Amino acid sequence: MASIFDGLAGALNAVFGAPVTITRRGEAAVTLQAVFREIPVEQDGADGRPFVTITPTLRVQKDAIAALVRGDLVAPSTASGRSFVVLQPYFGASPASDAFLTYVLEECRQ
Repeated sequence: MASIFDGLAGALNAVFGAPVTITRRGEAAVTLQAVFREIPVEQDGADGRPFVTITPTLRVQKDAIAALVRGDLVAPSTASGRSFVVLQPYFGASPASDAFLTYVLEECRQ
């Protein structure tokens, strides 16, 4: 059954996305269009007071590539030469055939 959300992620990706290179263990690098963002996330500190950290995320259309796994490398063209490693997926509940899959990333320290 078609959803009213079908095609929406593709439109958002076309507007807000940029080239991202993904490298998996033992495979050649693949470049695709995705949305990379560094978002503020509020957390509780050891003293109980909240603080804000910046969390890099990647939103990829689920029909663009097989699901990413922990350890895959991500190099967004918009990240000024920085690269990131996939920590975990954060799957939404969108029923759209082209829905975004969101991945929490961590910057690679060299």
